[in-house]
Amino acid sequence: MAKAVGVIATIIGIVLIVAAVMLVRDVIDLQQNMKTGDKKFLLEIDHRLEAGITIGNVYTFEKQETFTFLEDIYELNEYYIDERYDDLLGDSYKLFIFKKEAFADVDTVKFNAIELTPEEAFQIIEHFDEREEFARVTGVEMKFIEALYDSDNKLETFLFARLIFSPLEQEGPFWLIKNIKNGNIVIYPKTITFVLAKLIPDSIFEKMLTVERVEKIKQQ
Repeated sequence: MAKAVGVIATIIGIVLIVAAVMLVRDVIDLQQNMKTGDKKFLLEIDHRLEAGITIGNVYTFEKQETFTFLEDIYELNEYYIDERYDDLLGDSYKLFIFKKEAFADVDTVKFNAIELTPEEAFQIIEHFDEREEFARVTGVEMKFIEALYDSDNKLETFLFARLIFSPLEQEGPFWLIKNIKNGNIVIYPKTITFVLAKLIPDSIFEKMLTVERVEKIKQQ
């Protein structure tokens, strides 16, 4: 009996390790291609969608035409409340919903030459006049903000983009993995590896996500 239990435990351990390798590979692929392809990103604060952006084939702050600014966020909220994820996805290849809690351990958000805390970024995004609030929080003169961003929605969109990519640049794939596991980042449609993510212990990921191991997985 004890031998059988040991065999089962070993099999389960091997399955979890294989699943972890597959998940890490998927996440690394996501991170490397996060700024390309047609992907939709939404920000949830207190159970409501507050910001959204669709990023096209090339991601760059200089080429604003690669962004689709989601001004119809209130309509998307209706889909979100009803869990109509196909409608949220629309024509995009992949949908990412970032909950506010995903940024709990993020220290700073780099926005141009300015560093904000996530709470300051949320404060600006939730405000009804984003440019005015940005000026108040940062001390930047309004005339400079208006010269760079001709609408509140455009400022909100670029700030949301930096809110996402700052922790990716600082922490790499582990930030994505830990927040996918705890439900603070929702990806749709889901692959089987993302479904299995919650079953895999953090200790396995901590051993796998060394620089050397990540580089080996990238090369496979």
